[in-house]
Amino acid sequence: MARIGRVFRLAFVLALTLSAAEAAAQERRVEITDFGLYAAGPMTHSPAPEQLSGQQWTAPNIRLLEQTDVIPGQLGRIFGFRFRVNDRSLYGKTLRLRILHPRLSSHIGRSGTETGRADVPTAASPERGYFFAFEYTWEIAEGDWTFQVVHEGRVLAEKKFRVIVSMY
Repeated sequence: MARIGRVFRLAFVLALTLSAAEAAAQERRVEITDFGLYAAGPMTHSPAPEQLSGQQWTAPNIRLLEQTDVIPGQLGRIFGFRFRVNDRSLYGKTLRLRILHPRLSSHIGRSGTETGRADVPTAASPERGYFFAFEYTWEIAEGDWTFQVVHEGRVLAEKKFRVIVSMY
């Protein structure tokens, strides 16, 4: 009888463990596939009034140079992450991409602690990238920078970076 009780308890614990694993898998609705420092082809700029700089950039051939979460604060540096949407229920939905960072004051008189906010639809091709480039000296701020993928107010994925400004 005691042996049957132990087997029952073991089965119960195993079922709980599998349920926890399934829940964890569902929580990874969005998965970060790589992160760090990137290089890109020539940048194209377009107006973006919601951005601190008043513009946004796109570039072809964005490629990972180094996987790291420590970023040298230097002009021309590009950092961020690529992510994949694993949850098919998010296909066709809009995801908000945002970057939280130390306070910046732009050359056009704007200031804030959030930049790079963009709303993007997901598609059947679920992998995307989200990057930031230090194009102006006012953008280089030492401290924690957090890149997030958000849906309906819930953070689905995030990556924290530490920007370091050298005194040399």
